[in-house]
Amino acid sequence: MDSNCPEPGPIMRNNYDGDGFRIVTYYKVDGSANAHVEEIEFDNNGIAVAAEFYFDYTKTREVMGRYGIFGVTRSLFELLVVKGFTGFHAGRVKSMTWPYVDHSDYIQLPDIILLIVTGSPMVDDIALNARQELVVSDRVYEIIEARDPGIAATASELDSSGRSIDSLM
Repeated sequence: MDSNCPEPGPIMRNNYDGDGFRIVTYYKVDGSANAHVEEIEFDNNGIAVAAEFYFDYTKTREVMGRYGIFGVTRSLFELLVVKGFTGFHAGRVKSMTWPYVDHSDYIQLPDIILLIVTGSPMVDDIALNARQELVVSDRVYEIIEARDPGIAATASELDSSGRSIDSLM
């Protein structure tokens, strides 16, 4: 595991039912929008397994992407794997500078991995909802939020049917 990946603190949002089973809370997490995402290869099920991410400035976010295609930093991906979270695997990414931006020499491209999301919403730790938005369990959310506090500005807690119940701003 990357020594720069802080261990998350105690999970404060854990709830347990009367039988001692953990009740999981889920969150919709918006990726930061980069200039463009282009799927370049699909598997037999139509799932993007490779993509190009174009950047028009240096990104410092942990989750990037939109329209159901998300990249995460390599260190975050490795931490999610080590922690045993469900609903995803790795795809290939090529990070590139958006060709229509001035001063492209100053853009530092992030080391990211394509997050191929295979999970079921409100079941797995990582999933896409019907709108192709990223849905994560409270345990994943707390790791992302600890590493990228700005993510809370656009994240929403979801009710048991997957509808947003609040803004976490």
